[in-house]
Amino acid sequence: MTSLPDPAPFAALSARLLAARSATRALEAWCWEHGIGDGAVRARMVPAPPLPPDAEALELLRPAPAEVLRHRRVVLVRGAVALSEAENWYLPQRLPPSMRHVLDTTDTPFGVAVEALRPRRRTTHVAFTADGLLHRAVVLTGAGRPIAVVHERYLPALAPAALPASP
Repeated sequence: MTSLPDPAPFAALSARLLAARSATRALEAWCWEHGIGDGAVRARMVPAPPLPPDAEALELLRPAPAEVLRHRRVVLVRGAVALSEAENWYLPQRLPPSMRHVLDTTDTPFGVAVEALRPRRRTTHVAFTADGLLHRAVVLTGAGRPIAVVHERYLPALAPAALPASP
């Protein structure tokens, strides 16, 4: 039987994510403060067939008939440490060509790639599980236009038993 990780660090991490404009930037700060991994947070692509979005994602994004919805599955890592797993459905037509190019050709996390749009997150679901912390959110431009929906699972490496429950 899998035991639940200590919920206090996950609660603190969840609060940090809920207050952040970018999950990636919140993770970078969290990892730096708690000595988890080394270097920048990177998105390691996970080869998989595209996963269709659920009804909630479609409702939140409201794609126009001509817009193509793209799926991206990644593991966010810092050095050798896996931090989170994410399913990301986004509308590339709502991004400038330079941002689409970065997402298509580099290991830059989505939140970092779209920073110039002043994105913000609106979280729709939070849950604490035996496998970590779950968040679902819609990513909006600074002007409030939805550009992505993310389903994220933050992994136990972010809340080791010795980690103090700080802000």
